[in-house]
Amino acid sequence: MNGHRKKVFITVNPDLIKGKRLSTIRSVVSALDKICDLRVIPVDSYNFVKKTVVGYRRVAGGHFEKSGTLKPAGDLWIVYSDGYWLDCTDFGFSRRLDFLDSQIELHEESIRSGRISAVVNVPQAEKNCLKSWLAEISDSQFNTVPTFLAKTILEVHQLFLLHGILVAKPSWGGSGFGIQKLISTEAIEKFGEILKTSSEKLTDYCFQKYVIGPEKRFWYADGQFAAARITHGRHTPWSHDAADFKVAAYDASFGSDFENDKNTADRLCQRALISVGSIDFIGSLVNEINGAGTTFTQYHGFLKIVDARKQLVDYFVSLASS
Repeated sequence: MNGHRKKVFITVNPDLIKGKRLSTIRSVVSALDKICDLRVIPVDSYNFVKKTVVGYRRVAGGHFEKSGTLKPAGDLWIVYSDGYWLDCTDFGFSRRLDFLDSQIELHEESIRSGRISAVVNVPQAEKNCLKSWLAEISDSQFNTVPTFLAKTILEVHQLFLLHGILVAKPSWGGSGFGIQKLISTEAIEKFGEILKTSSEKLTDYCFQKYVIGPEKRFWYADGQFAAARITHGRHTPWSHDAADFKVAAYDASFGSDFENDKNTADRLCQRALISVGSIDFIGSLVNEINGAGTTFTQYHGFLKIVDARKQLVDYFVSLASS
């Protein structure tokens, strides 16, 4: 690098600064800190009015020390948290999606102005990780769970009549946040009544046809397949782990099922512009795309089943050192 250390920013879950383990992002930060001028940015430190963030430096023992408020300017901005669980009202927003829109706009503006040379994932990729994006692409072409948008509760009722049980998902979310299973017209009406007392709107949700099957996750780094896992009997937002709960690495030993799923995931990863993230399945159908914040390990209790962190770390190191 001829003595030049790239200036790199990385947006993280605030819990990393507070000392929580968060093994995936901690591995990335530890590796980058050795080779570049790194600033660690908690996602809850964004000031969208002043277009500033609060930066931290990694110090001895894996701890972090505040380095001050700054307007990001440098070679690379790695976005590894989107803050879907934050209270948007703390930032002056009534709708959660307004926070994400403002975050993405700040990233885009940093690129347009030339202050930041590159952002990973690119802002458009993070937009494509919204659950509602699956409604914009062909479910038959990409083997996705049929996904729909609705402007009125009447339209939700019509979807229910056409497709049966529906799963209502916030377009922006994770870890089962806000997901509801609509099993009847009464459940749909109740869902509508709850929305009337919420800051969320019906258009903040998408609706997927209810499907069952093992859950599969395909991880990607640099847009390339890194690893996969398969889970049977996992809990859902409306049920506990089944008696036959089991998680395992998912690989070529599964034969044509794996090859078909990997082909689907590869094509969708490319279509969504994802550099880092995952493609998730239920059975043979894709139900979600995940970008910022995806954990690259899988455990069963304390037993590590899959660890794809090396591929992720190697990718980010290559970006920060080239």
